[in-house]
Amino acid sequence: MPQPIQPAQTLIQRYESLSPFAKVVLELCSIIYEPVDVSTLIRCLYRCEVDSETNRQDYAREIQPCLELLQKKRLINSRLECDRDIIETITRSALDSHHFHAMVDAVMAELPTEKAAPLSNTISINRATRDLRIALYTPNIEAFHHTLLRDQRFFSRTPHPVVAICNRPFAPDWFATLPDHIQFLALHEIIKSALCRLDPIDQHLKYLEHGCVAGSSPPIERHDSFLYLLISGRLLQGDFTSAADLIKDRHSRLATYGFNGWLHCLKGNYQLAIAEFEEDLTKLKSLNSNEHAYFTGVEGLLFYICLLREETPDFGRLREILSSVKTLQAGTIYQFSYEVLAAVAAARETKKDFLSLGAKDFNPDLNSIDALFLALADFWVEGRLDSELQLTLTKYYTLAVNNGYRWLARELAELLYSTTRQSLYQEEIDTFGRETETVSLLDAITHEEPWRKAIRELDKIANQPDTMEQARRERLIWLISVDPDGTVTEIIPREQKLNESGLWSKGRHLTLKKLAQQDLSYLTEHDQRICLAMRTDKDPLKGSTYFLDLDQAIMATIGHPLIFREDNQSVPIDVIDKEPELHIQESGKTVQISFLPFPHPGQQIISQFESSFRLAVYQITSTHRRIADIIGPHGLIVPIESKDEVQQMIGGVAAHLTVHSDINSPSARLKTIEADRTIYCHLVP
Repeated sequence: MPQPIQPAQTLIQRYESLSPFAKVVLELCSIIYEPVDVSTLIRCLYRCEVDSETNRQDYAREIQPCLELLQKKRLINSRLECDRDIIETITRSALDSHHFHAMVDAVMAELPTEKAAPLSNTISINRATRDLRIALYTPNIEAFHHTLLRDQRFFSRTPHPVVAICNRPFAPDWFATLPDHIQFLALHEIIKSALCRLDPIDQHLKYLEHGCVAGSSPPIERHDSFLYLLISGRLLQGDFTSAADLIKDRHSRLATYGFNGWLHCLKGNYQLAIAEFEEDLTKLKSLNSNEHAYFTGVEGLLFYICLLREETPDFGRLREILSSVKTLQAGTIYQFSYEVLAAVAAARETKKDFLSLGAKDFNPDLNSIDALFLALADFWVEGRLDSELQLTLTKYYTLAVNNGYRWLARELAELLYSTTRQSLYQEEIDTFGRETETVSLLDAITHEEPWRKAIRELDKIANQPDTMEQARRERLIWLISVDPDGTVTEIIPREQKLNESGLWSKGRHLTLKKLAQQDLSYLTEHDQRICLAMRTDKDPLKGSTYFLDLDQAIMATIGHPLIFREDNQSVPIDVIDKEPELHIQESGKTVQISFLPFPHPGQQIISQFESSFRLAVYQITSTHRRIADIIGPHGLIVPIESKDEVQQMIGGVAAHLTVHSDINSPSARLKTIEADRTIYCHLVP
């Protein structure tokens, strides 16, 4: 059966069919790596002086048809950015054609790094990534390190930029030319990112084990860190035989990685696992000269589970482990998993339920490991799975099966079977268990049968106070801060309570962190839509901070009955959804065409006050932006003799936005609507 052609393959085929000049333009766009205007692109072309079979004097004439062709073939977007699925392939083509270095010199001259500071955050990130790409492809290792240090605020996020640079696509022959420490950084980040989404890693593990350069030793023979990546990858895939062979043959090099403990844990030999983990952890602390050092991968989570399942767990030590992870491994993809395991420990220690500890923080964007350990914790303490979490596990189960993560597939199958009793999950459990002689993590912690837990929970509900009564006495309002021109700059939640006089309190400020982490019973559907706009920024030094995606949050306020201005909390604001408008007005010998409100570059949401207590929100689509760019910020002036052409144009654009026109022309076949003469009165206190 033929393999389906991937989108990137189609785009590469289109690139290969281009003229030499179009290829040069696309290569230049790939190196620029950010939105660029035509004039800057032409200046870069003049500067780089590469052979494109087009005379320099023809660049200005040829560039517009060339860009239109590239956009038609979807190789660049309207902002002249190269498609991200092929951008690395195109840049590597520039290397092969010996255009790269001349293009880099031109781009750095026209768009130098130091000019990025006053620009938008998105452009700064793009330019930092551009500099990292250029340093890697040049190669200039000193510049690569300098960029990593200079722009670490951008690169501390997941996925790291080296994932896209080195993995879209992964090209072993080129990758092997990089220094070992950069190869390790890239492979570590690639495998970490793949694990979060359960993307395939077979080719990366193959490279680690065998390399690709004849006569050169493979990466695992050059450094122990590569060996760690390979073995942990094999264990996550459930290839325990290969992993055990690698561990046995290279045991002396693996004294601090916890692999033997990992294997014993999965086979249900928990006491042996603890002994192996303890031995390796002692060596790890000695190697790092740090008593707080701890395992950095899945092995650390498994050791925590082994300690937690003890008949009388050392809860003090478990708290120390969590503290070490938060301090020494801030930003790790496993931190949330440690926190939910710590909540299980707290539930065992205090005899409280999971939910009452405020520990259950479901997010549909959870990575695969977080979803697995949240589900395990949920089942161990609550005896059941949340329905939304179940959907997430189902998604990851399918990915795990399709992309070779058999151990993770088995663990997910155990959880899903315990909830759904579907036979396909039982088949996966039986097959994997029989082949590997391993047990599930679900059985590591003694948990109550779901039906028994359900009976107890129903008994509790019968004795609980009326939560609706509580909800009626508390509410959340949202305060909008605006700048002098009326643009929304911040949305602030405030918690109010109903006092004995039947009046709402002034309210207290509620942090986004508390809003994200606490289960507030009085939140309405409108509140929850705004909460969906919350984002988390993880900083290695400051920890997690919460913020609102302002555009999404503004859209979510539409129709919310409790939106107030920060400077006047007496009357709620009516937030309405509106379309941009095209105003066409006959004035003397001309027709004036205006796009209102006119969007700034990159602006997707515009908010404007129509009155003191009425806020209009406009969502700017790509079609709106094209129309606005054509009209221009100062409007378009058309001779009165051409007003029939204007009317014909109205018929085409009216499907995309509201048109207000005072032109009367019989040729346009447009419906005329009389204005509503009804007088409306808006009463405010």
